[in-house]
Amino acid sequence: LVNNMLVAGCSDGEQHTWDDFFDFKINMGKYHSNSFDYFLRLSTCKPRDFVKLLKICKEQCLSANKNNPDSEIITSDLFRKAYSTYYADTLRTALSFYYSPDQIKLIFNFIKAFKRCRFTYKQYLIIWDNFADKESLNKLFDDSFDFLEFMFNFNIIGLVEKKNYYRWKYRECSIANYDYSIEKNLLNDDSQFIFHTAAEKEFGLYL
Repeated sequence: LVNNMLVAGCSDGEQHTWDDFFDFKINMGKYHSNSFDYFLRLSTCKPRDFVKLLKICKEQCLSANKNNPDSEIITSDLFRKAYSTYYADTLRTALSFYYSPDQIKLIFNFIKAFKRCRFTYKQYLIIWDNFADKESLNKLFDDSFDFLEFMFNFNIIGLVEKKNYYRWKYRECSIANYDYSIEKNLLNDDSQFIFHTAAEKEFGLYL
């Protein structure tokens, strides 16, 4: 699918593939992968996500006077910030079908209160209890678990299993398991969650 996008976007008539433009590795601290896996990690595996990622690549290559992207371009703060803004905008649009602008602002403010990309269920409950506008959250959601489930269902967070295996709503749902979600009875204080990588820049989830 992505290769078809690349062919459609090229004016030279050649049958270009991903490796013609992105044949390089990504090395970020302990994170090492090929470029396609890195893009998958940023996205929610929707075609529109890749359209946006490729558009940002093109804009930043033009700005840097580069013919093709490289690891420096797509791991830069500018690239990740631009995509994170897109992620937040698509999330805001999705939420607008169910919540008012003020309610969405409240939800976003609560997410910003985490200031970390990983958290345990115990840490989550502490953040919930200490949130400055908890009263408004309680009016919007039944309880703390209701909001946790909401974040999972909108692919804002994933459930961490065996340290580095992540369960995401968009990966786990299928025709046979369309209502997949978090099971409260399986949670304990040490149950771990992770915010989607694309949320980190826009919501300040750096720790």
